[in-house]
Amino acid sequence: MPRYTSFPTAAEFTPEVGAAELDRGLRQASGDVSLYLHIPFCAEICWYCGCNTSRTNKGERLSSYLDALSREIALVGARLDPGVRVRRIAFGGGSPNALAPLDFVRLVDTLTLQLPLYQPVLSVELDPRTLTADWGTVIRCIGITRASLGVQTFAPHLQAAIGRVQPEALIAAGTQLLRAAGVTG
Repeated sequence: MPRYTSFPTAAEFTPEVGAAELDRGLRQASGDVSLYLHIPFCAEICWYCGCNTSRTNKGERLSSYLDALSREIALVGARLDPGVRVRRIAFGGGSPNALAPLDFVRLVDTLTLQLPLYQPVLSVELDPRTLTADWGTVIRCIGITRASLGVQTFAPHLQAAIGRVQPEALIAAGTQLLRAAGVTG
């Protein structure tokens, strides 16, 4: 079943679409473009989630993924026409805040060095259970203005049933941290 988080949807993947088609598509891109970076890691896996994600319990796996993602960003950047302008970047997952804040800063540095960014609007999906003050600093300094906390329900019994216990006070504190960091939407 296709999900809103997949584009193109898995149903559209075929053996006829491969490296050559990707290369051609990147080289033909023009004007303003948007990027989505998938961070497929979470501190805890929620039972309802259908996203491609895994726990961050193995540091070497996370480091390996970030290294591969950095190489991919460089490859994409080398294929884009100089007239392309990256105007929107969305970080999703999983939970991008499953990364250490410094690793997230390094990822944004890679984007800045390798891609034609043009005053991009930055958004991020966050797990409020692991949203720390350090993340507030990173969000403010990087200039993220949009965030999603992934609140599925405020009902404690339903939170327990879906494996995502996040009391209302935690959500309120996360929202306050994000507002103080400059998140407006």
